[in-house]
Amino acid sequence: LALVALARAGAAGQEVASAPSGRRLQEEGFAAGDFVEESAEAGFGGEMGGESEAEGEEDEEEFTPVDINAACMLLGGVTYVMALFQLVNIDDDDVRRYAWKVVSNTISIFMAVLFFQGNNKVIRAVVNTSDGGFIFIEFAHCGVYVVGMLLAVAFTTGVFGEAIPPNLEEEKWTVADAMLVTYGDEVPAHTVRAVQRGDFEATKSIIVDKWGMEVAVARLPVELQRRKRSSKMWSTLLAHMAGFAAIAAGSTMQHIEPFKSSPLLTLVPVGLTVGVMIIFFQGSRLIRAEMKAQALRTGRKGRRAAIVVESVGEAENDVLALAISFLTAQAVRFSISGQLPNGEGIEDPLKFEVQWRHVYLIGGAGLLFMLGSILLSSIRGMLPSEGGPGVEEDEEEDTIAERAVDVLMNTCAMGFAWCMFSAARWAWIISPLFKIHVMSIDARVILALILSFACFFIVYGLDKIDDALRATGGASKSAARTITSIVSAVSVLVGFAWEHSFDGAVTAVADLNPAHSVLLKFGLGLFVFVFLLRPWRKYILRRSMQLDELKELRDKKSVGPERNTLLAAGYLGHAARGDNMYLSGRMPEFQLVKGPPGAAAVRAEPHLPARRCRPPRPLCSHPSARRPGYSVYKFPRMRALAPRVPASQRHAASPAGGGFGT
Repeated sequence: LALVALARAGAAGQEVASAPSGRRLQEEGFAAGDFVEESAEAGFGGEMGGESEAEGEEDEEEFTPVDINAACMLLGGVTYVMALFQLVNIDDDDVRRYAWKVVSNTISIFMAVLFFQGNNKVIRAVVNTSDGGFIFIEFAHCGVYVVGMLLAVAFTTGVFGEAIPPNLEEEKWTVADAMLVTYGDEVPAHTVRAVQRGDFEATKSIIVDKWGMEVAVARLPVELQRRKRSSKMWSTLLAHMAGFAAIAAGSTMQHIEPFKSSPLLTLVPVGLTVGVMIIFFQGSRLIRAEMKAQALRTGRKGRRAAIVVESVGEAENDVLALAISFLTAQAVRFSISGQLPNGEGIEDPLKFEVQWRHVYLIGGAGLLFMLGSILLSSIRGMLPSEGGPGVEEDEEEDTIAERAVDVLMNTCAMGFAWCMFSAARWAWIISPLFKIHVMSIDARVILALILSFACFFIVYGLDKIDDALRATGGASKSAARTITSIVSAVSVLVGFAWEHSFDGAVTAVADLNPAHSVLLKFGLGLFVFVFLLRPWRKYILRRSMQLDELKELRDKKSVGPERNTLLAAGYLGHAARGDNMYLSGRMPEFQLVKGPPGAAAVRAEPHLPARRCRPPRPLCSHPSARRPGYSVYKFPRMRALAPRVPASQRHAASPAGGGFGT
């Protein structure tokens, strides 16, 4: 008992000795002084009394504020982890895919911000220059990430440093059971049952493992998938770092004269930042074009260069959207509150009285951003594709107009995220939960939890909207693109909320050594970055990409020629009139697509009610009508592309006969 009393007395002495530091943290907004006072009121000082008091209280459990905080973190952490497990394993494929995407993007944003801020603070501590000098350094910092992204993706795909390119289309047998630790590992072909039977065209089969159990295997392009995952990892991670570096440069520019004098002038740095980034991206685009041209000159397909073009192009769009949305949201908040937030999006110190009208205005601005994203998504769907019919979507090069609309659409979606985060913080300032200061670690964690649950409910609602659109026949690429954009914005919101929490935690730990707080914060950020990188890439990002591939495969199979022919044979008869093909009969909504020579494949929507189709009419003015061997028809709400059938091959096929267009 004496040893326990001495230990607790020593703890009480340490708490009292740390009171000045707590007051300093309270002045900075961390509310540590209140914490120390509550600790003293909990009875630390009284324990230094006589032995009789200690004996009288030996049977009573005393909980300090530290104990209560630890208990809340334990209970809340376990509950949150279990809720997350429930969400990523929910029995809805779309919700599960969105959930994994949100988790993947959240961790990527968290790692990128933590790593970048550590580097940026070290640079600012070492280099002593003016704001103009820091703007130049931060743009150079951003350029390093852009160049590093291009080089990393080029090396991981094999465009650089690989003299003899492998056959990326080669398919190998791999373990297809996700419950096994060997999931995705290659297996010898001679152990596969299909190969043993002589069926070399099979894509799925089984093997017998060393325990005598049958294990599912599938034939996949392993090397292609591995390189795609690696390129996705580096492009996503370095794109977020480049985006936050551009944010730092633009925010520093917003805080110098004359830009900081009015909300309208703070939009000028947004345009200047975009101009600098376009210069970076134009140089990257020229290098990527040369990669592809060189591959074609040497007689190769340019598949590796195509992966670089796709990965880096999408990443550059994210960089621009991230920077524009944050800086624009800063200007919007400045116009509402009259105070320009700092580079981290925080009004420090707070110079205005936050009122509910501020919350409503910033929330309304967020809703306007969201409406803009939906409108731009519709416009994006109306833009003509550069590849034309017969060109795979993944092989198409996005035009400047398409990239511009994509950037603006993602900008509006991310602007919604920044505005909602600001609205949540301002609402907390007005009505703090549990009377906790908004800048305390507790408040940051609780706010991140609330936003996480709210965002997951948004994801669930988006899935229901998507299901409703599919049920009514209104689903389209524009709707899918809008939902994907909103999910990405939600990821930014959740990621930044948790990064805000972890940044406060790292700052609190780094302040234990004030003399080396910058280096300590950099070291902690680097440690967390390295610790999270491998599990994020191997488990989370991989699962997110697998679910995306599954959806793409299902979409392709749903309009595949085999399924289409069966659907058509079950519902339709067709008659050939002149040189054009017409369809008749009672059927669901349908659309003709490209089929093999002398046949027509029909994509039917089985969930739509059967109806009598109006006679289609040729669209001679449509660009696709000029393609040799094809005709274009207008059906209800759809366009149809069908091959012309020679007269010698035309005949009517009835549903009973099962033939179609032979």
